[in-house]
Formats: sequence, C-alpha cells, structure tokens
Amino acid sequence: MSTTLRVELIWDAEAKVWHFRVPALDINGGGNPTREAAQRACLDAIAFALEGDPADYDSEAITLSLDVSVVPAARDIGGTVVWLPRHRVRHIRVALGRGPTT
Repeated sequence: MSTTLRVELIWDAEAKVWHFRVPALDINGGGNPTREAAQRACLDAIAFALEGDPADYDSEAITLSLDVSVVPAARDIGGTVVWLPRHRVRHIRVALGRGPTT
C-alpha cells in the first residue's frame, strides 16, 4: 500500500528564499536559496519526523520495522510524496491528535 503526502514549496519574493510545508505532518521550514535546496531540506525533515525519538518508544510494545521511502512522485504534480503503509499513516494521524482514518 502507498499514499501521497502533500508538500508545498513557497517562494518568498521579499526575502528571496524558498520555504516548505508538509501540512499533514505539521512540518514547516525554509530559508533555502534554491527550490532544489528547499526540496532536499523538506525530504530530510520528513525522514527525521518519521524516525521518531527512541525516548518515546514503549519498551513493552510488540514492534514492527517498516521500510519507508521518501521519493519524488512518479508523476509531476508539483509536489513530493512519501510512500508508506496505510496503517502507518493512521498511526501518525493518531499521534498528531487527528484520529484514525477509515
């Protein structure tokens, strides 16, 4: 299974830098001199967010390891996608307080 994650790249004409936003994961960043640099920084931020913090792990839980790839979309829709299993998306939404998806 896979899903598409919306990434927004925004040009700040006044500061002459690129910013990025990942609304579903509440990620905001920017100050990058080029669009490509903003896209790379965004991919790094998504990967960092999905890694989690070992201090938050439940040592009593049964765990699974999932391979997650952060890659540009196969079709050019002006964005970037993260491919990950649907149950992981539900877990992320619950962790962000947005409840499970059906």
